[in-house]
Amino acid sequence: MVVYDPDKGNNGTFLLSLGGPDAEAFSVSPERAAGSSDVQVLVRAPAMVDYERKTVMLVQVMAIDSVSGNSSVALVTIHLRDINDHRPTFPHSLYNIRVWEHSANGTVVTNSIHAFDPDTGEGGRITYSLLPGNGAEIFKVDPDSGMVTVRNSVLLDREKQAEYYLTLQATDGENLSASTTLHIILLDINDNWPVVSGSYNIFVQEEDGDVLISLQAQDNDQPNTNNSRLHFSLLPGPYSHNFSVGPDTGILRNLGPLDREAIEPTLGGRIVLTVLVADCGMPVLSTGVNVTINVEFGKPTANSIFGADDLPSDTSDRQKDINDNLPIFNQSIYSFSVKERDPGKLVGVVKAWDADQTEANNRISFSLTGSGANNFLLQGLVLESGGAGGFLRLPADVSLDYETQASFYLTLSAENPDPHGKEASAQVLVAVEDVNDEPPTLDSASLQGIRVAENGSQHGLVAELVPQDVDTMAQLEAYSDNGSLAITIEDTNDNAPYFLPDNKTFVIIPELVVPNQQVASVQARDNDSGNNGAILFSILQVDFIAKDGAMIPFQGFFRVSTSSEANLFIGNIELVTNLDSTLQGTYQVTVQAQDRPSVGPAQEAKITLNLFTVDQSYRVRLQFSMNKEEVGANMEEITAALVQATRTTVYVVSIQDIESTVRARGRSYLDAYFVFSNGSALTLDELSVMIRNDQDSLTQLLQLGLVVLGSQESQESDLPKLLTNVIIGLGVALLLIIVIMTTALMCTRKSYRRKLRATKAAKEARRTAPGVMPSVSAIPGTNMYTTERANPVLNLPTKDLSFESQSSSSDLDHMSLNSLDDNSVDVEKNEEKIKKEPTHSPTEQDGEPLSVVLSGRKTGTGGQQEKLSFTNAGLDTTDL
Repeated sequence: MVVYDPDKGNNGTFLLSLGGPDAEAFSVSPERAAGSSDVQVLVRAPAMVDYERKTVMLVQVMAIDSVSGNSSVALVTIHLRDINDHRPTFPHSLYNIRVWEHSANGTVVTNSIHAFDPDTGEGGRITYSLLPGNGAEIFKVDPDSGMVTVRNSVLLDREKQAEYYLTLQATDGENLSASTTLHIILLDINDNWPVVSGSYNIFVQEEDGDVLISLQAQDNDQPNTNNSRLHFSLLPGPYSHNFSVGPDTGILRNLGPLDREAIEPTLGGRIVLTVLVADCGMPVLSTGVNVTINVEFGKPTANSIFGADDLPSDTSDRQKDINDNLPIFNQSIYSFSVKERDPGKLVGVVKAWDADQTEANNRISFSLTGSGANNFLLQGLVLESGGAGGFLRLPADVSLDYETQASFYLTLSAENPDPHGKEASAQVLVAVEDVNDEPPTLDSASLQGIRVAENGSQHGLVAELVPQDVDTMAQLEAYSDNGSLAITIEDTNDNAPYFLPDNKTFVIIPELVVPNQQVASVQARDNDSGNNGAILFSILQVDFIAKDGAMIPFQGFFRVSTSSEANLFIGNIELVTNLDSTLQGTYQVTVQAQDRPSVGPAQEAKITLNLFTVDQSYRVRLQFSMNKEEVGANMEEITAALVQATRTTVYVVSIQDIESTVRARGRSYLDAYFVFSNGSALTLDELSVMIRNDQDSLTQLLQLGLVVLGSQESQESDLPKLLTNVIIGLGVALLLIIVIMTTALMCTRKSYRRKLRATKAAKEARRTAPGVMPSVSAIPGTNMYTTERANPVLNLPTKDLSFESQSSSSDLDHMSLNSLDDNSVDVEKNEEKIKKEPTHSPTEQDGEPLSVVLSGRKTGTGGQQEKLSFTNAGLDTTDL
């Protein structure tokens, strides 16, 4: 069971006892405890605890507070078993033990407390343990030896708890146990600083005022010991000789009247004393406290020119301090030394004072500047009124290195809250002491690299290594192995660049490529290093091989740029200007790879690339029943279906809507090229066959809206040419008709003119007197004479056998008319004669015109018949 008393100290100490019918046979352990403790009921009279006499025994455990007498009773029923009837026993029920507070972990508290058990075997094997309770987490016991040691040194603090009651239990092998109480008293060590209560700032009048201040301080170490006994002392100061402090009482008094005028005017009557409160322990711990004494002007006397009511009411204005003093160091130059490789080490202490007398004006802060100042920490501490100390130390994670920097020259500044920013300074010299912490090394000058040209040899001494040790006073006994000598094999340009094989086929679609676009690439390496292995690409020649075998040189159409990745050089061939999309053939581009050696001639390699072109004749148009936005959204599925059907690479040129004015089954069209990896492309007919042969792709394309495969647009593209051909044909036909009509009209006109002349000649012949013959023979059917125009059928001499009508000139007509000047024709009379002549019967067949004229002539001669005729069956004037 557990007994718990929440009171502290003596109020928490209680006594345990037993009562009841069987109390005489048992005892309670512990009999005295404090705070919380496990309680055991132990057999006191074994003879009375007899299983054969009584199997059940009753006891009452009573806990009585040792101060108030309050009690608590618990009824305990004990069932006896007839087993091992000897239990371990301790010689004493209570052991008083002393141990120093904050003893190190593992410190032996006691090793002389042992329990005894007369049983043998398991019944006589004793195991020790500490029962849970106050202090169980601070101490521990060895289960075999019973040695008690310190478990937690930090919690072993006398100021928190001065003594502990532990229950040490001894248990035999058959779980019979006995316990004893360990009363552990902590011995005090001087581990608490004196603490001063309150602050001290008093006002006294000069001359008549007395200072009587009782400084209140305490030390939490053990009372009435040197550790807690306090000693008061007054630290030296400008005015400390005017005061005294009781060393034991801490009462501060003035030794004589205080004269305000004797105080430095800048202090404004304010005196600051520092009282040092120290204990008497070892080591001595002390605390300083400042006591401020404001000496006010004395009250006016009877001879004073001021009355009591005339004194200024605000004495603080009269005593207002001005910050007009700079801090002063106790030394102008500080010299310290510290060993290297010693982090966290205290380097030295600096001190400074400020003559101002107010805390606001004499507060000092330190700062450190200079090369390497970041290697140090400066911690300030208020020493006394107007005084401050600075602890110069190394940070815990910083250590100095003598070999890197043997000394530091720093500037120490001290400043107070001066609005003008003035400060005092002192020099700090920190010398770093060398320790043997550096291993020997090799002189870097002797480790300079050696360069040897490849493909050669070198014999003899290559380099001489020089060892050294940067530590002072070091004796070099062995060489170091922490150096390396670089031997560089200098490269010569003995390898030519070589192109890496690449099975790529380069295809150019002039309609799609634009300037600055990459159209091909080459890769090359050079086994040399440095500039000898650096490659620069250039284009030596560009030829265009047409499909008919013709070669056309091209210059300035391509350029090559050089880039590198590790030792791989890449030449990217880019287009400089637009290409002619109507050309059909292959561009042959000769690329040169040349290294750039620093010395000697460059080496080079060449390669010729074939760039296959796909001209506009392979451009195919596909029409879809959707608009261009929907086609664009399904572009990935459309392209996949076309690639599956054709096994080509699809290059899409554009997607456009079809104008509503055009009668078409589709709403949009897609122009594309279908190119194989060898540079060949599909025509419209080939594409149509391949798509129809792949039913899956055809079904998918139909579902994606394909309606026309090039036919509609092809017709639309050929319609202007067809219209032009039709117009040209109609124009040629019209021209032929005009020529034919013109020719027929001219022929008709000439025939009419011939008939007109024949008619006039006939009229003239009729009027010619019978028997009057021209001097020369006349041409039948004309009025032209043989000497001028003879008829070739009469076998008469002539100069021109052509008829008059066969000439375009009008001179012949003129000559013909002139031949009738001598025989003028009266048209009106002639018409009248013609009217009197009988008309021919419509059914009468017209005779040959010349015969008719001659026969008429005979009739008109008055019956005179002069038989003169010319018969020529080959001459017929009907067609004239």
